[in-house]
Amino acid sequence: IVNDQGMVNEDQSMFSEDQSMINESQKTFNEKTFNESQETIVGEIDVEKENIEEDGDNYYNEQEMNYCNV
Repeated sequence: IVNDQGMVNEDQSMFSEDQSMINESQKTFNEKTFNESQETIVGEIDVEKENIEEDGDNYYNEQEMNYCNV
């Protein structure tokens, strides 16, 4: 019985180590995924800003053309 108890304790500590490895990789995965989605969002915002700036330029050009045509 004593021998079995020692084996159980060993299994238990191995399980705990596995558990902490799983937690570690989960944390790394979450951070990586989060960072990638952050970059995607920032990229999309940059594209939107460029589009808005272009729209603004086009609007001003149209206004100038309309003004000249009057």
